[in-house]
Amino acid sequence: MANRIKSSKKPFVVFFDGSEALTEHQCKKIFNVVQLAQLDKNDFCLVTGSINAENDFDTIKLSLNLPYNFILLTTNIYADVVKAGKAKPKFEIKKKPKIFNCLNKNHRAHRAMLLADLITNNLLDRSITSFYGGWQDDFTWFENLCQTVEIKYPEYASRLRDNKNLFPMHVNASSTQKSNPIWVDKDDEFIYNDTYFSLVTETLYFSDRFDFQSRSYVPGIFITEKTYKPVIMKHPFIILSVPGFLKNLRSLGLKTFEPYIDESYDLEEDDEKRIKLIVQETKRLYNFSDSEWINWLSNVEPIVEHNYNWIMNNPKLGLTDVSHIIERLKNGFHS
Repeated sequence: MANRIKSSKKPFVVFFDGSEALTEHQCKKIFNVVQLAQLDKNDFCLVTGSINAENDFDTIKLSLNLPYNFILLTTNIYADVVKAGKAKPKFEIKKKPKIFNCLNKNHRAHRAMLLADLITNNLLDRSITSFYGGWQDDFTWFENLCQTVEIKYPEYASRLRDNKNLFPMHVNASSTQKSNPIWVDKDDEFIYNDTYFSLVTETLYFSDRFDFQSRSYVPGIFITEKTYKPVIMKHPFIILSVPGFLKNLRSLGLKTFEPYIDESYDLEEDDEKRIKLIVQETKRLYNFSDSEWINWLSNVEPIVEHNYNWIMNNPKLGLTDVSHIIERLKNGFHS
């Protein structure tokens, strides 16, 4: 790649990684290419899926001893991708057979910790919950996951092992066949129609922004299809993610569900406490009467309608709109 760049007469290079978060190891690779290609700092930019990466890049810069900041632009691919699904949203104010859905395919430490707490509090019986090892047929994934959790949270790992018989958890047959189900199809509609809210487990969680899986520092706020699925399906949500995640959703124009959902968890920096607050709120809602649910649905309806309209009618979302990149190029990065 560096040789191809050097052979160009007037190169401006866009490193496009809009489907992933900004990571330390990603920046290291890009800077190696930049050095080999002898690019000036104004001759390239990185497009990332982290919506506020500019605010957090200094940490990566110091960690890698970089001489300057990258020019960073943000795209929001997953807001666009979820529209490709064939499911039709249907918001109904009625009694539902289940309380919440919680969909987990790829096994990450924070998702396992949440599941351990949900099991301990007997909150799975009236839920639609998945948690499975993806492509692996044996149980090596489960023990590997427990060992990852055990690094910082041995008590959680112990509880997971005690409940090994409950795993893997599948929602329906189609969920096992999709390599990476990033949209909502018609055979998934019941997951939302039969539940009152979605308990979303986002990709990133830990406050120190260190990702166990990639073994890399990951700053910024990374919003994926996991959040946009309930939005496109007109579904209320509680989101397990890094502190300030909901605050950043609101900055984009989405609405969240305070006071109908206690969202104080979003400001909690302690990772274990944040999970506990989310489970506590899930338990409160879990024990609603039928009449309380009907009233609750009436209250949140304007919010889910606003969010649905936001994702459907916002032309500056997703991979298809790169106008902000083109505009920056026209105006010049050298000013």
